[in-house]
Amino acid sequence: MNVPLNFVAIAVATLAAMIIGYLWYGPLFGKYWRRLSGLDSKPAPKPQIIYPVTLVASFATALSLAWVSSATGVNPVAVAAILWLGFSASRALIVTLFEARPLRLFMINTGHNLAVALAMAVTIGLMGA
Repeated sequence: MNVPLNFVAIAVATLAAMIIGYLWYGPLFGKYWRRLSGLDSKPAPKPQIIYPVTLVASFATALSLAWVSSATGVNPVAVAAILWLGFSASRALIVTLFEARPLRLFMINTGHNLAVALAMAVTIGLMGA
């Protein structure tokens, strides 16, 4: 199936995800998130590993969102919301429950995923998949 994609929109959506992640897990919720997840007593992961992997994973998310939106003709915001609820939030809730993690940690993490999904969707929607 030949699906037209706008790689500039995908790149901008990827950049938006990186910026949101920096803000979300930094100045907005960083200290609280580290404490809830038990990371406050552990050394921070190496940025030379974490950031390239995060960039590739964010690109994969934006590419998938653009591809599904373009292939189906469904509005990217609707696709993002459905995929977030059906896969991201629901799966994260199960992990949170089985790991006996705080519900607040679930809300921070899935809130981030929703913010990223919607930012990507709006970007892709405005710029064209």
